[in-house]
Order: sequence, then C-alpha cells, then structure tokens
Amino acid sequence: MTNTFTLDQIKLRDFEIPDFPEKAVDVTEENNEWYVKGPIPGAWISKAAHLPGDHTLHAALAIQYVKGLGKVTPKEKCNRIVIKRFHFDRFGVKKDSTRRALERLQEAELIKYTKDGQKFKVTILPVEP
Repeated sequence: MTNTFTLDQIKLRDFEIPDFPEKAVDVTEENNEWYVKGPIPGAWISKAAHLPGDHTLHAALAIQYVKGLGKVTPKEKCNRIVIKRFHFDRFGVKKDSTRRALERLQEAELIKYTKDGQKFKVTILPVEP
C-alpha cells in the first residue's frame, strides 16, 4: 500500500517568513552586545591556549573577533585582517603586552603580522588538526 499526499497537505500553515534586513547590522552599534563569530578552528585556538604569556590567548581571541566581523575583501578569504588597539583593549590586552603576544602567536605559526602605524596587519595561518 502506498501513501499519497498533496503539497497542500504538507505546506506550512500560519507561518510567516520574516524579511531580511537590507544591510547587515553591527550588533555592537544596536544594543551594546558583541560576540566572537565562528567557526574558530579548535586546533588553532587550542595551540594558542597552550602558549606562554598572560595575554597571548586574549590576543588570539581578539584576532578571531575581528576576523568574524568579516570586514575583509572576498579576495583575501577572511585570512587577512587589520586589527586596531581598541580591539585588543576589548579583550584586556594591554598596550605593552600586544607586541609580545603577537610575537608568540607568530612563533607558533598561528599568524604573520606587520605593524602599520597604530594598526596591525595580521594573516591568520591554518593549523593541522
């Protein structure tokens, strides 16, 4: 015996699809909430967590936070970011700790970075699982 049904029997009723916003809204501007957007590779963040230094993991999270903002060109495939001092401040990385933390992340082959005035240009490197 086969069951037959029509599309009218299975269509969703009393359900409205909300309109998509015309542009993306930065959550931090709207209601002072913010978040770290993933996915963040587990092997990458685990390697950062095992590095020495008081603020190395904090700096790694700040880098991933800026990556999650998605303010890079598609050509760069979200691997290159420009991170500023206030991003590190948000994660408790003091000014004098920033360079040391970035150097540790670079030595661990998690990132490559250069300093450009008040900004850091960071390339996030892949890590084998």
